[in-house]
Amino acid sequence: MASDGERYAFVAHWLDPHSSIIWKYQLMFFTADNSIAMYDIKNKRSFLKRTPYPSIRPEDLYIGATVTVYSRQLKVVGYDDEYTKKRLEHIQMTFALIKPDGVEKFGELLTEIYKHGFVLKRLKMCTMSPSEAREFYKPHSQEPIFEEMVLALCSGEVIGMEIIGDDATARWLKLIGPRDPGIANLEAPNSLRARFGRDKINNALYGADSKEDMERLRTLFFETPGFGKCPALQKDSTLCIIKPHAVLAGIAGEIIQHIMQSFNISGMESFNISHVDAAEFCEVYRGVVPEYTLMVQELSSGPLIGIVVSGVKNPVASSDCEGTTEAPPKTIVGIFRDFCGPADSEIAKIVRPKTLRAMFGIDKVKNAVHCTDLDEDGLLECQFFFKTHPKK
Repeated sequence: MASDGERYAFVAHWLDPHSSIIWKYQLMFFTADNSIAMYDIKNKRSFLKRTPYPSIRPEDLYIGATVTVYSRQLKVVGYDDEYTKKRLEHIQMTFALIKPDGVEKFGELLTEIYKHGFVLKRLKMCTMSPSEAREFYKPHSQEPIFEEMVLALCSGEVIGMEIIGDDATARWLKLIGPRDPGIANLEAPNSLRARFGRDKINNALYGADSKEDMERLRTLFFETPGFGKCPALQKDSTLCIIKPHAVLAGIAGEIIQHIMQSFNISGMESFNISHVDAAEFCEVYRGVVPEYTLMVQELSSGPLIGIVVSGVKNPVASSDCEGTTEAPPKTIVGIFRDFCGPADSEIAKIVRPKTLRAMFGIDKVKNAVHCTDLDEDGLLECQFFFKTHPKK
């Protein structure tokens, strides 16, 4: 995306949660060493001297992006100079949908999305009503199979996404291939519809075909109040969070694939939470674990994916207790906690090498996933993100 030694400049806003004042900054990114600097536009003074900041990468900076700098969530709202605009304006956002027949393979599909250079900005799992599906498919309303398309779209959960990449709309359409998987197998055998689709209606994926269509679909799916029904939270549920470091590393798809092989997922959505919200969520660990402050910093450092786990699909795999003599736990909270493994990934790699934290984590803070620890907290933690969280 960029060669060494370049400097990009953006306009970024920060909403002060205490005063509700929006502060405007010039955010500069230096590609030679992944360093950043900030300039306070209103007060006309330096706010942050140039400093290395490895958690921000060139691909994280685009119009509409949210990046976290020392616990401040900055929204990138524009380019600050013509050079940056000319160099980066080809970075686009597009809308992508996983249809009901493709949801079971979402982990594999998300891995393909990362593999082909896209960045996940936003996602939401929901179900559509017939009227919502007709509005979604409005450009296809004159097609003979329109009602069949609507019926298929209403047959189960869908997952909508905003993804970012070079010439994103055209590249996404090329990646998914022709609408008819039969034709896709002949013309684009490596396309996602050729590999995961069944027929012209149940072809696993959908994509916007223009900038205008992208804006229509993302506004409809993400910004329209009440659009898409999310399943009611059940008492026998537990929360999984794919942490920001894992999302940014592009391994969320692999993690989701492992979870879906053994568990039922009834809710999934991406979030960017503030330092204050992260501290509230982690309050139970304050004074209990020495890594509390670092845990809060990690959860508020970038996008995370919240998942409601609501049942066991594969008891043999999900209750694997390798390395322990304890009987398999009986509640969904305990079963999934056991599936995730010890909190410290370095320990997990030794005593429970097949668990999520052993396979995808780094240490006790960047351990890939958070899971509910106590049986009585399963529903409460799910509600924090999927019911009461103020900023989805």
